[in-house]
Amino acid sequence: MKYDHLIQSMELEAGKKIQDISDRIAGERNEILEKARAEGENIRIETVKQIEKRAVIEMNKKLYEAKEKVNSEVALEHESAIDEVFAKAGSTLDMTREETGYPFSFGRMLDEVLAGLTGNDIVLHVDPRDLDLCKKLVHDRKLAVLVLPDTPTAGGLNGSCFDGKIVVRNTIEDRLLQAKKIMKSSIFRALYGD
Repeated sequence: MKYDHLIQSMELEAGKKIQDISDRIAGERNEILEKARAEGENIRIETVKQIEKRAVIEMNKKLYEAKEKVNSEVALEHESAIDEVFAKAGSTLDMTREETGYPFSFGRMLDEVLAGLTGNDIVLHVDPRDLDLCKKLVHDRKLAVLVLPDTPTAGGLNGSCFDGKIVVRNTIEDRLLQAKKIMKSSIFRALYGD
């Protein structure tokens, strides 16, 4: 019986050790599993954040591209409208001379040209149809300038120094072109900011 008791005692001791080892292994396994779950959750959370970040970046990029496309289309529409308005204005320029206020307007344009030039060596370049009007206004102002009918225009005149180094452009077409540039600039600022 001693042996039976000893064997039983050894089996009991071995059973306890096996149970302790099993418990320790189960605890370590649970700890490893919990750690793996936590790391997996952290990886999942980080992956979701990265995907969301890329999605936001892509969405912002698409929104920017769409906005630029719309702004470009709007700018083209405005430019087309401006071109149409100025084309219509240009087609009516030939009737400018028939307006009763044209001699007065021509006189103001003459004064503006003269204000931009200094000295006595001034050459005025006019349309042949404005030659007599220009000569009369020059005579009335007691100016000693050369008047040349060498600039076909719908109205107005250009002036220059005799050597041509300084030129002042003041035809109706030049004014119309300047107005068109200003209008396009205003529309650009309205669409895209200063």
